[in-house]
Amino acid sequence: LNGRILAQTAAVLQMATITEPPPPTIPIDIDLPATNTNTLFHGICAGGSSSLSATSSHSSLTYKAMDQFIDTTKAWGDLDYTIYGIENTPCAGGILLQPSLAEDVQVGTSITITADENSSVCVFIEGDPARAGGWGASLQDEGFTVLFKDFGWVAKVAQGGTGKSRTFHLILLCKNV
Repeated sequence: LNGRILAQTAAVLQMATITEPPPPTIPIDIDLPATNTNTLFHGICAGGSSSLSATSSHSSLTYKAMDQFIDTTKAWGDLDYTIYGIENTPCAGGILLQPSLAEDVQVGTSITITADENSSVCVFIEGDPARAGGWGASLQDEGFTVLFKDFGWVAKVAQGGTGKSRTFHLILLCKNV
């Protein structure tokens, strides 16, 4: 009888798997440098983060979180341009914060990103300094590293009704938080 009770107890213990909840994620705020141009072609993305958000001092600049960031994801809320080359970046399959504005961002705009600790946060900007908010150098001063990948955006251009596409390169700057 004792043997049978021990066997039943062992079977119950095998079935009762105690799983500990995952450790809580710790949100980290990243204050980006204020922009110093009137045009900011940018986006924000993260890999390894279960949540990502951003706030802006510009009343019309907001961000929409888009899960499963892949090629062909719409880059900006106000333009029908898509991203290419994301599969080779830390953001592949992660979260994109789609800016509501592609360009019209005023000088002095400040942006704060909130991401999970132990994630890779990236900012992409235009290669043209006049359209990059001054972030090419200032983000590197904040610990972001430039990743040169085949990465950019595609614009569908109506050229005499042909519907051809034109591609533009972006600079991807990333930081582990």
